[in-house]
Amino acid sequence: MLDTELNKWFISPRGENQAYIYDYFSNIIEQLTKVLGNASERVLIPKPTRDVSLIDNLNKEHSLDEVLDKLMVLYNSSMNASSDGYIGQMDSIPNIGAIAGDLVTAAINNNMLAHEMSPVLSWLEQQLVTRFCQWFGFGAQSGGIMTSGGTLANLQALTLARNVKLELESGNLLRLEK
Repeated sequence: MLDTELNKWFISPRGENQAYIYDYFSNIIEQLTKVLGNASERVLIPKPTRDVSLIDNLNKEHSLDEVLDKLMVLYNSSMNASSDGYIGQMDSIPNIGAIAGDLVTAAINNNMLAHEMSPVLSWLEQQLVTRFCQWFGFGAQSGGIMTSGGTLANLQALTLARNVKLELESGNLLRLEK
């Protein structure tokens, strides 16, 4: 039997707490669906807030109602990308595929650094990159990687540009002559 405290924060591999986990996620998804489904009733860009209730009592367990209250503060204090007045020049509106993808990604928690840690996702990344390269008309020697966001993509591009400029085939700066 799982320890009572851990039973609330981790999904038991033996299914001991499935009902609790299902109820927890169902309530959060219900709230999120209502928030996104009524986005036109909220302002597009809220006034900045420094609501300390988000970080109050970090050392104590919070009930589901307290978690839901904190999430409402978060939703109401965040830019409303689901608003019918939103034009996403950088970020698109939330869609159910992206939300579900984030949930599954968090649940499987694969590290794609090594094929042993994520054999299917590492293979899938290679397949998708190859397909994207074909769609854009790049040659058979083209390639790439997936990043988790624009910042990492920009850092990767800067590293690649540096390596090309310095004529580093291996990317190893230590081999450069001073």
